[in-house]
This record gives sequence, C-alpha cells and structure tokens, in this order.
Amino acid sequence: MILATASYGGASGQDMLRTVREAVAFFLVTGSAPWSLPIFNSRILSRVLFAIWLFGLGTLLMVIVQTVYLRSHAYFGIPMDLFSQNTNTLPGELALLYSNLRPSGTFAEPSYLGGICLSLIFAISPLLKKRRSVQLLVALLVVIVAISRSLSGILFIFLYLSIYMRGALRSPAIFYGCVVSLFGILLAVTLTDNPISDRLLTEGGYDASIMGRIFGPLEAIPKILPQYPLGIPLAPFQNMGYSFSGDLAAAEMTHNGLFNLIINYGLVGFLLVGVILFSFRNMEVLVYVLALSIQNGGFLTVDKFVIIALSIMLHNSLRASTPQRKRVNVLRESQSYSLGRSTGLVSSSLR
Repeated sequence: MILATASYGGASGQDMLRTVREAVAFFLVTGSAPWSLPIFNSRILSRVLFAIWLFGLGTLLMVIVQTVYLRSHAYFGIPMDLFSQNTNTLPGELALLYSNLRPSGTFAEPSYLGGICLSLIFAISPLLKKRRSVQLLVALLVVIVAISRSLSGILFIFLYLSIYMRGALRSPAIFYGCVVSLFGILLAVTLTDNPISDRLLTEGGYDASIMGRIFGPLEAIPKILPQYPLGIPLAPFQNMGYSFSGDLAAAEMTHNGLFNLIINYGLVGFLLVGVILFSFRNMEVLVYVLALSIQNGGFLTVDKFVIIALSIMLHNSLRASTPQRKRVNVLRESQSYSLGRSTGLVSSSLR
C-alpha cells in the first residue's frame, strides 16, 4: 500500500501518512475476525444489553425531537463546535431553511447512525432466536434507522437479517419467498411517490449517495487502472474534479470503502479486497463487514476499527455461548448411539 502511494508522482507526505494509517487499520480489521471477549458470562451480558437499551431509548428520543426541530428549521443535537470531523455534513443556516434534512442522533450524518445500529444488531444477533428482549431491542434499532431515513442503513440491516434468519427457517422456499416479497415491496416503494422513493430517485436520475457509492466509482475505476495501475491517492483524486464522470466530481466518489481500496491502490486494492474476503469466511460476519465498508467511505480508520472489533468480539462470544440447534441434535444422537451400543439396544433408525 505504501509503495503504491509512493509510485504516484503527485503524492505528498500527508498522502503517505494516510496510507500508513490505513495499512495499520487494515491489519487490525482483518486480524479481528476470530476475536472474542476473554471473560464472558451472564452478568457481563446483562450489562451489555442494558447499555444498548440505554443507547437505543436515548437515541430514539433524540431523533424524534430532532425531527420536530428540523421541521421548524432549527438544529438540535450536540453543539457543532464539538464535532472534530465530518463538519461538512452538519447543516448550515441555508440547509436548515431549504433542505429536507434527516435526524442523525449524536452523529454528524444519518448514514453513520445507521452503521452504528447495524453494528449493534450484528453484535447481539446470536441471541435473536432465543430472547424476546433482544428481538424487541433489534426492532427498536430498526425504528431508529427508519426515522433517520438512512437508506443504506435500512437496506443493509434487512440484508443482514435476511442472511442471518435464513438458517432459522426449515424450508428454503420460505426464505426465498420472503426475499421475493421484500424486493416486491421495494419495487412498489420505488414506483410510488413517498419519502423513501424521493431518496432513491430524483429529477436528475439516481440519488447522489447511490451514485457516489456505486455507479460513480464503477464508471471511474476502468478509466483509472489503465493509466494508473497502482491507483491514485485520496487527496490528488479528490482534486481531479470531473475527470472521470460528467455527473459526479471525483470527491463525491469516495463513499465506498471497498472501491476506495481500488481507486487509491489500483491492482493492490484487488489483493486487499481478496484478503478481506478470506479473513471473514463466516457469512454473517462477512456481510456485516462488507455492508459497513460500503456505508461510509472512511473504512480503514481507528474509529471504524474499534466499532468492528467490539461488534465482532461480542458476536463471537455470544455465538460460542449459544449452542446451535443442529450441534445439539447431533450431540444427542451421538450420546444415544453410544448408550445403545453399551446396552445392546441400538434402535433401527440409528442403524
């Protein structure tokens, strides 16, 4: 990663420092896949769930109050001076007056709030089939994201829950039926006039966030690789204006963490994506990490690493302490077979 950045003629010292930070974060993020809490018991679990409940109830109240304030063209939240990053996403006076702003809780933008709620749902999902309180907690987090109208948050939460609940359904037909129904609902929402379709489609075509995350980078990458096989560092890329697209400036194409790896590091980026896919071989964890990387362009940062690591540690700990149904049945059959052999009473079904 460092050599790829150094090979670009316009790279500066700041670009090199950013690459070093991203290299360290990449090492930590991919290495956190097998982590779990060293000490985990029911007392710690109850404290964790209590903390998430406090966050959920407090954030729900805050986004409701923020919605009321925003309709009155006023800002309510953490004082703007206390934000050290993402200050360009905070609403200014003109935005408060003329834009359809969305609540974001204690964060600078709704997509980050959606990412936090997704992380919490992923962390506690091993208990989703076992505890009614966890089911209510997940529903609370989904309501928060729905009120914030974070499109990426809504889509990725339902994607993760669909993948996770697939194993809980006995019939694959039920799962695929639910998927078809979900896409049918999304299609109906898209074709009608409502707040969600306003986020999906605008008069000029696709929503800017969708263009910046998906279509813009897909248009830029084939133009970058032939000329810059080792990519373009972030700062020089953002300064290129409309070099790769007539609809989007380069600075608007940096909201997808996976595509950023290819844009900034070229062919090395494909290797990095491959390492991510190899590191997170559990389907649930992989879907979560990939979704979070797309949700916010600053994927390889310290704060994102902390969020991912804590979520994975809690998820793995809960998964290890919650035996799966299939494993329990196999164990019982094995014990019954051993007992039958010792007593000479092996049933015909076991034979």
